[in-house]
Amino acid sequence: MTGVIMPIYDVTIRELLKAFNDVSKDLDVIKGFAEGLEVEFSKLTPLRDDVFREVSASDSSTIHRGYEYMSLYIIQGISIKYPGSPTRASPIVRTGAAHVKNIHLSSGREPEHVVERKARMLSKLLELKLTEDSLESNGGSLALFDGSLISFLSFGVKEERPELRSLWVEVRDRVRKLSKRATAVFVAKTIRLSHYIKKWFGDMEEARRFNDIAVLNYARGIGKLPLEPHYVEPVIISDSRDLPEPLGKPGFELDEIIPMAVTYVSLGHGAPYYQVTIPGVRGLGEVDSVVRSLMKYSRSGYPDPLRIAHHLCKLKASEVNALLLKVGFSILKTGREPLGEFT
Repeated sequence: MTGVIMPIYDVTIRELLKAFNDVSKDLDVIKGFAEGLEVEFSKLTPLRDDVFREVSASDSSTIHRGYEYMSLYIIQGISIKYPGSPTRASPIVRTGAAHVKNIHLSSGREPEHVVERKARMLSKLLELKLTEDSLESNGGSLALFDGSLISFLSFGVKEERPELRSLWVEVRDRVRKLSKRATAVFVAKTIRLSHYIKKWFGDMEEARRFNDIAVLNYARGIGKLPLEPHYVEPVIISDSRDLPEPLGKPGFELDEIIPMAVTYVSLGHGAPYYQVTIPGVRGLGEVDSVVRSLMKYSRSGYPDPLRIAHHLCKLKASEVNALLLKVGFSILKTGREPLGEFT
């Protein structure tokens, strides 16, 4: 039996080409600005000695299942800790899980996007708690997390809902507490907030169409940045007014988290740029020590402890479905079974 071929119609292909054409125009504009840009950077070489006594990494995975009468979010988290260099030691692993459900009531039902934000908050709380529980000492630890801290904190509270606010406060307080015991580093593969565009281009209207990584990629493509490992001169955020709203407003104070450092690093020859955020950092020398340590643990061009944590926490919808069937929950239907969609 041959597989079903999913159709892509001519009209869809034409629309896709129009989208690519729009993107091409944006990239041409970015290229023009990148040609006149001078980006300050420092080359990266790994530290010879271990600055940190232990290195940990945490990540989580969330599966959303939509059933006929409810939505269910299952969260699986993991923290791996290397007592010493990850290149020599075997990791100590901690795991945790959480869930959020939203029953489809005729009244009083929470909007699905609110439930999704709850799940995101709980997943970050799980990562922070697992890391905090794994630390054996105060100081001397490098704690790695996936994602942008500022983006998470700002986008997590776009709505005035008490349940979201309380979760946000708990995340903030755990970051505060963890930053006193370890050097916390947040590594983002994609970005939703830029920190260099205004520094580079001021209030130029066209610059609002750019983001930091797009500009850096073009600057490297035309030889203004090297292919060798390097990091962009960090931005130290010491004033909450430099953060997106509502951060810095009453109830959203980030003292003990700011000052924080933001930079972009390329951890291998021609490797992608990653945004690195380090809460509680005041000086450029401390940033240099952290990113050089990060490079030491990034033989793949991405922090190896985070890469391993990502693979170990990954949940699959098919596994969740199989488990529900095995424990007797075949009564739960998605309503999409006749369409051949079981996962």
